[in-house]
This record gives sequence, structure tokens and C-alpha cells, in this order.
Amino acid sequence: TYTFSSSGIFDVTLTVLSNKGCYGFLKKKIKIYKSPTADFNVNSNICLGDDYKILDLSEGDGDIIASWHYTFSDGTFSINQNPTHNYNNIGEYDIRLEVVSSQGCKSDTTKISAVRVHPFPIAKFQPSKLFASEILSEIEFFNYSKGATSFVWDFDNGDYSFEENPKYIFKNIQLYNVTLTVTNDFGCSSSIIQTINIHPEYTIFIPDAFSPNGDGLNDIFEVKGKGVLFFEMQIYDKWGGIIFQSENINLGWDGTNHLGEPINNGVFLYHILVYDHNNKLWAYNGEINLRK
Repeated sequence: TYTFSSSGIFDVTLTVLSNKGCYGFLKKKIKIYKSPTADFNVNSNICLGDDYKILDLSEGDGDIIASWHYTFSDGTFSINQNPTHNYNNIGEYDIRLEVVSSQGCKSDTTKISAVRVHPFPIAKFQPSKLFASEILSEIEFFNYSKGATSFVWDFDNGDYSFEENPKYIFKNIQLYNVTLTVTNDFGCSSSIIQTINIHPEYTIFIPDAFSPNGDGLNDIFEVKGKGVLFFEMQIYDKWGGIIFQSENINLGWDGTNHLGEPINNGVFLYHILVYDHNNKLWAYNGEINLRK
């Protein structure tokens, strides 16, 4: 047996001698192939459960690499050239790669602690209120996240904040899905969403007089309000008879009876029922002066 110290083509000669003193010779060429070089690249810091890609950097040294065999120190392996893998436990893992050339030459390498698996941060926050009126719409956000070093708040309207505990004034009446995304030093991120309800402030205005004379000023007895979910109004004459009723806050009384005939000046009674945005019932009874 003989171990060649380098690659190349070598002349190997066998010489034999008989017991009669006769010599014989045989020469053959032996080709010694270069061994491949096993190498790979991998992101050294990954997040728990995330897939990561291994990039093969092996060289065949003039030959073709025919096979790859990775072991990941978690009981699993891969024979793909550029495999994707993930770990289910936090820790440090060695990765070993063995490559074989088309001529059967082998090479291997092991990278100690090639991958460090980090946990995800925990995203958690609590707003000062989940339900706010349009006139008191400033909300403070208390950040209770764990394991995070950077924070991104998305207020669901194109506005963002990078503060740890921001305050924000919501300007429009709607539902806002506020998202907090937190990230640790290794790029691992997690998010949480909470819904903020900015509702209209309930208000109601009932005039005490109107003048349906066609001059364009106060011709209609109209009730104005905000945050109204349900509206019902009846107008009574002095004998208690209903002369007008409406279930639409935008439909007011024009000073006529049910036949569309103008009514003379006088004092009339109204009864109004309103359900606000909180489904609370409001009842209003009063007098309205009709003055032409």
C-alpha cells in the first residue's frame, strides 16, 4: 500500500525477480484525483421555528460534486445541495457537511455552533381605553412586551410611531385595528392587534320655534344630532291629536297637517325618542312655537 501526497498522474512500476535471476517489468499510470472541498454558508442567528437557507460553497477542484449530506445536530439530515431547515428548540447547533465527487472522493467539514436559535419576543400592549368619543380621542398605549428592543406601532390610518409607549389622537370616527410589532436584536419579530372604537359624541338640538313662511329661514322644524342610531318624533295639537310624525332625523315638520294644509300659528307639543350609539334611550317632551 502507498499513500500519494498529491494529486496527478504517476507512473507505477512493478519489478519481479525469479529464482533464476531473471527480471520482469510492468509499468502502469495511476491518476490521483483531487479531493473536493466541503464548505457552506448559513445565517448564524435565526428565530425559533423559522426556515433558514444553507448555501453550498463546496468546490470540486476540477471534478463534479455528486452528492451532499448535511447533519443538523437535532437528529435530522438533508441530501439537498442547498437545503432549508428549521429548529424547534432554542440553543446552539453544529452543522456537518460531507460531499462526494463523481470519482468517489470525499471531504467533510463541521462548523461548531454554526446556528444560534433565538426565541421570538412577546408582543403585548394595553390602550388606556378601547372605546372613546370623537372629542376625547387621545389614547395612551402601555407597552408590556417582553424580549424586544424595537417597536413599531401601526394606527391603521397611515400613521406610525416608534416610541415604546406612545400617545395618539384619532381624528376620524371609525374602528382602528392598532398593530404593535416588536423585534429583538436578532431580527425575530411578533405582532399583536387590538381594535380601538372612536364613536361619535352623542348630541341633540331641538329648536323651540320655527317660521314656515317660505323665506328660507327656519321654515322646517328640524332636530339635529350626532351619534343617533334611532329617531322617532310626533307632533301633537292642543287636543292631543298627532299632526306629524317622522322616523328620520333628517325629515322635519314643515308646519302642515296630514293633508298638507298649512296650520295657523300656535303652540304644539312634541314627543321625541332617541337611541344613541350606546343603545341608550333618550326621551324628550316639549313645546314648539309655530310663527309665520
